[in-house]
Amino acid sequence: MALTQPFINTISAFDALIGTTIDLNILGGDAITSYQFFIYDNLTNNLIYTSSEISISDDVASISVRTFPMLIGAGLGGIVNNGAYKISVQTFNLTISSSISDQVIFNCYITPSIKMQQFLVDEYVDIENYDIVTSDKPSIQLVFDANDLNSIATLNYAQITLYGVKDGDISLINTGEYIYNSPYQQEVEGFSRTIDSNGDLLVNRKYDTFMLEVYAYTIENFEIHQAVTGLSCQYTIIENSPYINVYNLCDEGLIKITSTLTSYQGTSNPTPPTYIDEEEIDLTGNGTWAKWQNFFNLQQPYTYRLWARAFNVGIISTLISNATGNSIQISYNDDGVDTYISLSYTQLNYLGEQMYPYYIESDKIDSSLIDENTVLFIGIQQNGNLFNLYFQIIT
Repeated sequence: MALTQPFINTISAFDALIGTTIDLNILGGDAITSYQFFIYDNLTNNLIYTSSEISISDDVASISVRTFPMLIGAGLGGIVNNGAYKISVQTFNLTISSSISDQVIFNCYITPSIKMQQFLVDEYVDIENYDIVTSDKPSIQLVFDANDLNSIATLNYAQITLYGVKDGDISLINTGEYIYNSPYQQEVEGFSRTIDSNGDLLVNRKYDTFMLEVYAYTIENFEIHQAVTGLSCQYTIIENSPYINVYNLCDEGLIKITSTLTSYQGTSNPTPPTYIDEEEIDLTGNGTWAKWQNFFNLQQPYTYRLWARAFNVGIISTLISNATGNSIQISYNDDGVDTYISLSYTQLNYLGEQMYPYYIESDKIDSSLIDENTVLFIGIQQNGNLFNLYFQIIT
């Protein structure tokens, strides 16, 4: 027999300051006693490094593939970051040498980094160890950094995995689909509450903490790993709601859930809306609005309902009925002597035509009873072209 030509598989990019280990592969032929590798500049094809012969003591002739690790260490002559190179290898035994392998290209650049962010209120914010996740299905965004303006490193794809930690044991909860396209965002399902709104641990929590882990790969297959640990989770849930009731039907082995709300879906500007503490929508910006729709059941007798606080004097809303062309423009009014606050229609459009004169004013409320934290309820009842307006403080 003789020595067969060795071969090297595809090489992932690596940091020249750190080095990497690749595989020398031999299919069949005699046992080898050493090998030697050669590195070339990919642009000029000039030989820039020749290794010494590296001894192998445990190879046995075989018809199968044998693999030996080759360390391409940091500091090899001529190899620097932001360069592209080619490598080939030759094997030896005590009497003969093999033919030189085909050349394989590899790239070197500084180690890139990746960080995870969660969507909070109206922007994505970095997630650090021991942070609080504010949703059972948060939107997670990955931010890639090549860490070198001259690097060719570009994110190709990534995968996010969620783990739960309970009494020191780590359990896999969810492995997301591969994310291929920018923006690299994904909703990560599987979080559950670990703390209450005061930051105290819940007695009945499913997990003590959570860990988010991401593996990301550049176009040249440089692997980047990042994890954040010790994550808590807290979000608003419905407790003792007048809209949802849960019944344990023990004799039937069922849990019955009844609800007066068939959908929370709606539209807003901006989309998604800007939230305040995950409980309110910020409508203070010019032109901002929110509308709940799609089977949102309204309790009688109201056709429209609005809850809000911290009103500014002036026009606050335009409410549109189910009939095309109907609209009501509402003003939050100060009577001018800082004594009473009232609500009124300043304009009514019915079937697309303005109905002047048409003016309705609510009962007046002592302005000293209202501050920025006072929640006010507006109820509007429509019956054909007749309207009624209701205005009260919610305690």
